[in-house]
Amino acid sequence: MKMRDREAWRKHFDSRSINGLPLPSLLLDLLRSGRWKTPPDELMRNAIPRLKEPVNFLPSVERMAFESQGLLADSERTALLFHEYRGSTCIEKPLPWRDVERSVLVAVNRQAGADLGVALDYRSGVEDPSVLVSD
Repeated sequence: MKMRDREAWRKHFDSRSINGLPLPSLLLDLLRSGRWKTPPDELMRNAIPRLKEPVNFLPSVERMAFESQGLLADSERTALLFHEYRGSTCIEKPLPWRDVERSVLVAVNRQAGADLGVALDYRSGVEDPSVLVSD
């Protein structure tokens, strides 16, 4: 990333939205009250069977915005490897592809190299985002 762009991501969020996508009120309430905590790994595996590695919940809107930049979508090679794309530059792709402009990461891999995340996917609409496990 160019030096002048390193802090550009900070312009794309506020206390209630990231990239213009409104965060669910329950998520905001949990963040504000300090109750947005990573549950035990077994509970996460039971709730999301596709999740093969442990993840950590991101502790703030700022961290979610930082992790949701979607830099891997900017290179054709990494975009293919990690199933990420920018909806503004190509046609919509089916799941498990993640449109980095229409999703917000709320949890990321705990262990380096696992390269996975749990995101709110807004492709179906901003009122009720679905949960997407990206790997």
